[in-house]
Amino acid sequence: MIESFRATADLKTMTIKDNFIDGACRQLTSAIWYERRFVSEDNFELDPVSSLDEKRIEDLYLRAMDAYATLDENHDDFYKIMKEEVTIGELGEYKAFLTRDGAKICMKKRRNTVVTLEAPIELQRGYETYEVDGEKEETSLGQVGHLVFVIHGIGEAMWNRDDVRITSLRETVEKLRRTVHRKQYEAWKQR
Repeated sequence: MIESFRATADLKTMTIKDNFIDGACRQLTSAIWYERRFVSEDNFELDPVSSLDEKRIEDLYLRAMDAYATLDENHDDFYKIMKEEVTIGELGEYKAFLTRDGAKICMKKRRNTVVTLEAPIELQRGYETYEVDGEKEETSLGQVGHLVFVIHGIGEAMWNRDDVRITSLRETVEKLRRTVHRKQYEAWKQR
């Protein structure tokens, strides 16, 4: 059962069948890498990369991550890997390569021709992109300097009742954490 029990995945035939409506069977794919195709400026679709291409892309990406983790000691290894390309596609018509966007390492693919007018296609590792509220502020401050434990005697049972209309302890502590990090970040930026 997948999609909140709205569909069933059949691993033998690698298909997905809807449980409550008569819809066409869909292909079940297992993927780590996806092509990110922009439909509009704000909207994009993700198409899974074939499993053979995915293995080649993942190998190059993991080698780059290993070299990046030890960048101080293996400076030359990292830059050699960043220049590598892997041939992908059923007929070898594409090349996957690494690029840098600031400190972030990105994977893209382009046609395997000498000259092309097409922009490279962005490859995304994992299906969903997400950003945690306050993540930018939190990571910019470096290592954690203080840790606070909040212990509550009553527990969450009171907030699970329908007649209680106050925010839970968890939500309140999370709001406090975000506020403190935001204030620390603002003070850090002003230095």
